This record gives sequence, structure tokens and C-alpha cells, in this order.
Amino acid sequence: MDSRSLVIAFLALAIGCDAGQQSPASPTDPSEAALPADIGDDVVQVAESWTSSSWAEDIDSLAAWSDEEQHLVFATAKQGNRLVVLDAGTGEEVGSIGRRGEQLGELQRPNGVAIAGDLLYVVERDNHRVQVFSLPGFEPLSAFGETILRRPYGIAARRQGQTTELFITDNYETPDETIPPDSELGERIKHFRVDDQAQPPTAQLVGSFGETAGQGVLRKVETIALDNEAQRLLVAEESEDDMSLKVYGLGGEFLGIEASELFRWEPEGIAAIDCQSESYWITTDQHETRTVFRVLRQADLSLVGSFAGKVTANTDGIATSPKGPTLFAVHDDQAVSAFAWSHISSALGLGPTC
Repeated sequence: MDSRSLVIAFLALAIGCDAGQQSPASPTDPSEAALPADIGDDVVQVAESWTSSSWAEDIDSLAAWSDEEQHLVFATAKQGNRLVVLDAGTGEEVGSIGRRGEQLGELQRPNGVAIAGDLLYVVERDNHRVQVFSLPGFEPLSAFGETILRRPYGIAARRQGQTTELFITDNYETPDETIPPDSELGERIKHFRVDDQAQPPTAQLVGSFGETAGQGVLRKVETIALDNEAQRLLVAEESEDDMSLKVYGLGGEFLGIEASELFRWEPEGIAAIDCQSESYWITTDQHETRTVFRVLRQADLSLVGSFAGKVTANTDGIATSPKGPTLFAVHDDQAVSAFAWSHISSALGLGPTC
């Protein structure tokens, strides 16, 4: 066993000892699975490359990372208070990060996860913070946001120069756990700047933003994604009467752009696929018995096609990896599925693969 494998094995024992156990059950054989009747005739079926075994820990968000020796997927397990680490090629669990607690290296209801450079950022809803881990060693380095974040969920990151810009969705509620009035929603997104060269990394709040009236109001937010080429943010609005993607500038201004007719059920994950000829966004439309994935052109958010897997359902988070390239998707709050982009692009008639 090489040194990095030893690190992963050690962390699985040392900081994941209180985590829930992986179910030995095998994924359902998808070979004969038909799409539900209410999915729609415009949805094509794409077989999963693999679907992992299950964890009864409320799996939510994903991030993918690789170096010369490893290709990994990180999945937040909210009830397990840890991150499950998977081999991206097989879906096999190869490690675990965290256990319940408030100290550095411990987690409470981790939700969003992002990677920038050689750092892993984990949003903890119930510790009201973002925690920073090293890659590939997974050592806990620092945490920030405890006095600023109230009910954080999603995260988008980009590295620029010697710093990393982080955008965090904050789905704060009233004392009776309802959505605040629009006039109080001006801090739905928090922008932090991280000095990732500091030892340990430090962060400063750049600002908070969100419209308080009109089309750009963010009432129920979790997922956020950063379009680095167009210098804008995509935010999934999940309120019952306004299921859409809203587009904000990096400075916090609503750009008047909204994709509001894509979703029949609920918008959740957002991930980018960058190809030489054209780039795309993949978004999830969360259906209980089969998730529909909407593929949009990066430039104008126009719909180019929709697909569903043979088993993957009730998806929250998704992530993409340039290796392959591959789409990873949460399956029914308990597992992770992988789709080859070559299979998706072929099914949708998008031409050459990336």
C-alpha cells in the first residue's frame, strides 16, 4: 500500500470512527428499468457507469478531485456528520472525513462542498461555518464564518492569484422556521475572500447580497455555482412558487436573467462541463422516482436536452470531473451514481465529446 493510500485508510479509522456504516447492499440492476410515465417524452435515458452502495446518512452534495495518483469524489453525509470519500472510477468507499462535534476536524451537518487548488471547503449548517481541509492529506486546517453565517448550505469557489473567492448561500429563517419577508432577504449570499497561502488559511467577509424586491429575490436557496468565463453566479431558487435559476454578477447585482421554465419538480444541483467546441451547465430537476438532468448551453442557458438514468432518483448535489469527463450525482439521499459525458452527449446528439 502506498503512502497516500495509508493516509486515507488512517483517516477512515481516526476521524471517521463514529460515522454510519456502508450498507453491503448492491445497487439495483438497471438493465430493464423504464422511465416513469410522468417524466416526459423529451427525456432520453442514459445508463449509469456505476452506482455505489448505500449509506443511510442523508447524502447531499458532491465534489470531485484528482492528482497523478488518485481520482476521488467527496460526498457530504449530513446525518453522518462526515464526508464519504469514494474512488471516482468505481464508486467504492476509500475513506471518511470527520465525525460529529464542534472542534476542528469535526463536523455538524455538512452540506455544501467545494475544491479550489489543494484545499477542500466544507459548509457546516449546524456549526454555522466553513471548514478547510488540505488535499491530498485531508488535515483540518481552519474554519471561519461562525459569527456571520446563520443557516449556510451551498458553496461556489474560484481561485484567483493568491486568494480564493467563496460564495455561500445562507438560507436563514424566522424564529418560527419560515421564509423571512422579501425585505429581509438582502443577505442570502455571503462572499468571502480566503488567503489560501496563509498558515492556516484565513478568510474575510467581502460582502452580503440578495435582492429584496422583484424578480431577483432569493427566498429558498441551497445550490450556487460560479461561471468563471462569464463572471456570474447561478443560484437555484427552490421556493414552491418560483422554481428557477437566477443569475447574479460576482459583485452581487441581479443581472435580470432567469431560467424559470426548465423545472417541473425542484431545481437542485448545478455543475459545468467544459468542452473544446462548447460548454454546458447540467442542472437537476429532482423527481422522487427518477431525476431529470437538464443540459443547458453555458452562454445563454438555453435547453439543449434532458436525460435520466436507469436508477438515479431524488438527486440533490451533482459534480463533474474533467477525467473522462464524468458527471457524478447523488442517488436518493443514500448513494452516488456516475455518468460518462460521452454517453450523455451521444444520447442528446451533441456531437463530439469533450
